Amino acid sequence: MKDGRWVTIADSQFPHEKQGLEIVKALLPDAPPFRAWANFEFRDNRGRWHEVDLLVLARDCLYLIELKHYRGILTGNDHVWLRSGHRAEDSPLLLTRRKAQYFSSLLKDSLRQLTGHAPKGAGPLRPGTGVPAQPRVRL
Repeated sequence: MKDGRWVTIADSQFPHEKQGLEIVKALLPDAPPFRAWANFEFRDNRGRWHEVDLLVLARDCLYLIELKHYRGILTGNDHVWLRSGHRAEDSPLLLTRRKAQYFSSLLKDSLRQLTGHAPKGAGPLRPGTGVPAQPRVRL
């Protein structure tokens, strides 16, 4: 995807995140309607700030993507992930799902303010967690 369709709001301070974003950028189609916004923050309707690694506009919806730099074998479920050689940790899937819901609500409220009515037939906002350095994932 070329820079005209890819917008980096803030540069990442982490080399592994920069690498992950470059991998995704190379894989995304450079054609309408695809667009992407990397590394930005938004404030939800309750005043809380959320960081977004990547937001991708695709044909059927928006994807809010959280990048992770994990090595080894991952096991677990939607709530807890276990990495070989590490302690159990909260799964980023739930946090990313909630973040996508907050962002979706913010978009719908903004559309309502602009148009004077609730949006109808708006496509979904889907959360995703990317693990670009991970060759094998078991959930």
